[in-house]
Amino acid sequence: MNQRDQKLNNRIEVLGLLRSSPGISQAEIAVRTRLQPSTTSNLVRGLRELGLVTCVGKGPSRPQGGKKADILALRPGYGHFGGIYLKEDEIILGVVDFGGNIVSRKRVIVGGEQADGIIDTIVSQIDENRRRYATYFGTGIAVSSVVDSDGQIAESLHFARAMPRVISQIRSRAPDLPVVIDNDANCAADWDLTGAGNGLRNLVHLQIQTSPVTIGAGIVIDREVYRGSAGAAGEILQSGGRGRGGPDVEDFERLIRFVATLLDTQAVFVAGELDGETIHELRERSSRLHGSFAIHILDNPDLPVLGASLQAIRVHVNQIINEK
Repeated sequence: MNQRDQKLNNRIEVLGLLRSSPGISQAEIAVRTRLQPSTTSNLVRGLRELGLVTCVGKGPSRPQGGKKADILALRPGYGHFGGIYLKEDEIILGVVDFGGNIVSRKRVIVGGEQADGIIDTIVSQIDENRRRYATYFGTGIAVSSVVDSDGQIAESLHFARAMPRVISQIRSRAPDLPVVIDNDANCAADWDLTGAGNGLRNLVHLQIQTSPVTIGAGIVIDREVYRGSAGAAGEILQSGGRGRGGPDVEDFERLIRFVATLLDTQAVFVAGELDGETIHELRERSSRLHGSFAIHILDNPDLPVLGASLQAIRVHVNQIINEK
């Protein structure tokens, strides 16, 4: 890896740490990233000059005296990014600020809408976002289907339409705006990893769909989302049990044990279309699973939205850092 690529990776790592642990000092960043203090100082100074990082306060006085340390965080007002979740019968259209907060969200029912109509809805939302937010810098799209490395959506059990040219169609109508697309479980796993900070290297995110119950897996190995040769997460369980609400708990336990042995899993995250009763039941069952990994049942259906926006944020940050 050349020096430029290493510097870019270091900046991305620092931004990821500040996203998962806002309100830390430069010294803490150096310790947690294992970067030299001088390297950390240069990185933080550059990120502040770009407007990505800001000081939100001062740390406590040091025993030896001297200047108090700046407490650092991402600057939410830096920009806005679209996080779109494309499902079989609906689209969740969200806008997320740079700090990772959803500032706008709406749901559009698409039902039997054909691919061209869905593209129209997405582009119209992008146009609206650009009018509403002066600092709208990109859009990420999560899809509850197979998405290959070229951004083409394949037909699947939970997505009864193929959309082979979705990225090129969107870019032809918004050519100056970055657009990225990925499988919903991959997006959610990406968000899980960022929220976990530097403590986790290997994790699995299970994204649950209902009617029928299916579970997709987003896999992170050595802090990288694993996409395989086709570039997408896959469906790893189809169950006839339970219907709306979530999987049968027996299937759930079997699946947890399976993914935990698949790799050196440190944590398993579960989210998706879960009602309150199912969340409670799954949490009870997960508490009885013993192993060297943690299980997190997440009551947040918007994780694919957040993960998709994070991918758009990452593309934008790479661009402005490379331009500097």
